[in-house]
Amino acid sequence: MTRTASLLQNPSSFDLIVVGAGIVGLAHAYTAARQGLRVCVVEKDAACVGASIRNFGFVTVTGQGAGDTWRRARRSREVWGEVAPQAGIAALHRELWLTAYRPQARRVLEEFMATPMADACELLEVEEARRRAPALRLDGDQPAQAVLYSPHEMRVESRTAIGQLTRWLADTWGVQFRFSEAVLEVATPTVRTSRATLQAERVVVCTNADLNGLFAERLTPHQLRLCQLHMLRVQPGPGFQLPGSVMMDLSLVRYLGYSQLPAAALLR
Repeated sequence: MTRTASLLQNPSSFDLIVVGAGIVGLAHAYTAARQGLRVCVVEKDAACVGASIRNFGFVTVTGQGAGDTWRRARRSREVWGEVAPQAGIAALHRELWLTAYRPQARRVLEEFMATPMADACELLEVEEARRRAPALRLDGDQPAQAVLYSPHEMRVESRTAIGQLTRWLADTWGVQFRFSEAVLEVATPTVRTSRATLQAERVVVCTNADLNGLFAERLTPHQLRLCQLHMLRVQPGPGFQLPGSVMMDLSLVRYLGYSQLPAAALLR
């Protein structure tokens, strides 16, 4: 029986129901659909409006925490590389250029290059970096010491990519989306929404920072507090284009793949 025929037979029954249409919910829907499961995504808003579209769409690999986090980042980048062209999502940037302006920052990068996480990365001297990425600002009051180059990174426009992923999952993989429909209760296999009662063998709740909604009683004892990350969008001059995603010294004390190296203590 085809996916469509099965849904027509029982349109309120699924193999998997995903609560939340942000990037985590869409990732679950994609993974399940690829395995041949009948998937429904329920989203309380008319479209995804949360953190998934309020960030800079940076698929970050280099600098992620050593071990499982870094390996998951590499796998995530592989998935984006497979899905983006199929869903019509443009890669605005590829590659990463991380400029070290302080001698201590250069030492962090030298230590990083001795780890497995430096796979396919290069530590460039300033003249080589200037030749390969002339848009970088390498001179000034504090001239650059070195530049880390990584081929792994990718950036998409998150404000449009989420909608493109949603349409692709619906059209190509038969995922059913129910927007403007709040989930009131999850008692697997029953999911009660503001519009219907649905059934599913599995339910995945991906509601991000909603501390007062589903399962609030489980979150309350942890005394979680919300914080905000404000993104600044700038308009470049005519003809200016970055060579890729750009970082600098501050990233070396923020991303665990760098900040947990011994040399980062001096930089910090």
